Amino acid sequence: MLNFFRDNSRILSKLLSNQFGAAFFSVMMLLAIPDTSATLGLVVGIFCVLFLAFLNHVVLWEDGASCRIRADAGREKYNPLKGLYLMLTASIPNFVLAILCALGAFLSTEIGWGWTAALYKFSNVLLRFWEAMYVRILQAIGGSNPYLWLVAPVPLILLGFISYWLGLANCRAAGVFSGPKTEKVKKKR
Repeated sequence: MLNFFRDNSRILSKLLSNQFGAAFFSVMMLLAIPDTSATLGLVVGIFCVLFLAFLNHVVLWEDGASCRIRADAGREKYNPLKGLYLMLTASIPNFVLAILCALGAFLSTEIGWGWTAALYKFSNVLLRFWEAMYVRILQAIGGSNPYLWLVAPVPLILLGFISYWLGLANCRAAGVFSGPKTEKVKKKR
């Protein structure tokens, strides 16, 4: 496990900085939208999630393509699940904050432990900043249900896995629009 962190620290730091940058961008975008405009907030939230998905796609596609080169040369083992492992590892802060928020909400409302309400409030504030791109989407889906935060990062994890796999397979989106490939004929002298 520690070897995985050490070998992939550059990619994991890029994914975490993408998450922080997209969260900051989302906060700035959502501050410009009034709370009464739910539709516009939902559109901006979806845009911010797609923005983060694109940033992660670029990082994971490049890593998948470079891993394909190393695997073809025999310097690395071919592992198509590495993208899933990278996204799960980069999503650890998301899941820790979501579990703390859900646990605080459950213990304070269902069991009645008063001190867990502070845990819920603190983790909810951190979660709303760290995953700011999901705030308006989750409000549109389930209001203020704290358990929805547990499934919020799952689509990005799956998209990251697909992006890594596409890089490993050397599939490019621009390849669809570039037309058929033609080989150049070398002239013999």
